[in-house]
Amino acid sequence: MEPSPSEYSGYVVLEGSATQCGPVIASGGFAIADYAANATTGTVRGHNVRFFRSTVVGEVLPFRVAALPLTPGEYGVCVLAGRNQRVRCSHVVVTTDSGDVTAVVRPLATDAPLVNKEVVKPLYIPGIEDPNPACGTCF
Repeated sequence: MEPSPSEYSGYVVLEGSATQCGPVIASGGFAIADYAANATTGTVRGHNVRFFRSTVVGEVLPFRVAALPLTPGEYGVCVLAGRNQRVRCSHVVVTTDSGDVTAVVRPLATDAPLVNKEVVKPLYIPGIEDPNPACGTCF
């Protein structure tokens, strides 16, 4: 995940890419989880799940996700290769000043307290929920 935030329709949008590493599985993919500083869990929203197009090792999949609402606060955002398998994380601080909203993104350790929480998601995600996921882990 690259620190390149923008805004769209009330959300902080983050861009990045994921590279599929072996071993791979059919319907392999990754998810983007968000972690609010005051929450006890992280969340994967259905619109932030991506699937690789093939089972080719090295396939690169660019992504652009509506990661967070434009609500002032401190957040963690991570790329997940499995339910709680954080591969790369970012620390995002959203602030407002005279009506202008700013998001600052910096790298964050995958075991930082802000993101070292269980993840909840609204539905089963093939390839992400498998007991031994083999999805993009070279971020």
